[in-house]
Amino acid sequence: MKMQARLIRLVRLTVFTVVFAYLCLPAGLVSAAGGDAVLSAQEWFERGRFMGEIGNYHKAVEAFSRIIKLTPNSAHAYNNRGVAYSELGNYRLAIQDFNRAVNMNPEDALFRFNRGIAFAREEEFHLAVTDFSQVIDMDPKHAEARFFLGLIQRGMPGEGQKGTDNIKVSAQMGYEDAQVYLRSRFMGWY
Repeated sequence: MKMQARLIRLVRLTVFTVVFAYLCLPAGLVSAAGGDAVLSAQEWFERGRFMGEIGNYHKAVEAFSRIIKLTPNSAHAYNNRGVAYSELGNYRLAIQDFNRAVNMNPEDALFRFNRGIAFAREEEFHLAVTDFSQVIDMDPKHAEARFFLGLIQRGMPGEGQKGTDNIKVSAQMGYEDAQVYLRSRFMGWY
């Protein structure tokens, strides 16, 4: 049994190493198997996601920028590049990309949610409130948006009770961060 578990770990490690090496190759050296074709948009997308997952946001931005060159109407590429910019602390560029994604697909709550986070980090709280409110209108069970909306409202004059109510609703929905927040302030949500 121990030998089988070791073999499985070794296979997983080998696969991870090969995938990691492939994704980290300079773009000019990557080609399709048996040919000279450049990476497809889907391959760039997977590369960008992987780079983001391992925290290499500069490479993620490069990969998603390649997708945008290949398919300029890819709202998801703009959204994911916006997330990478946001992780790098470049909220202005992130907001520009989220704006493009929202304009291309205004019904996708995730794009507005991500833009709301970037607005909050840029301390553009009224714009963040607008985005989080729209996310909740689109998806009333979006507990995380309700929590962030509540946090911002608690810091706004005359909105404190609304903010507390939103955080409590988020906690009632099971959002753990809201529950921790309320517990740390000796507040219930039942």
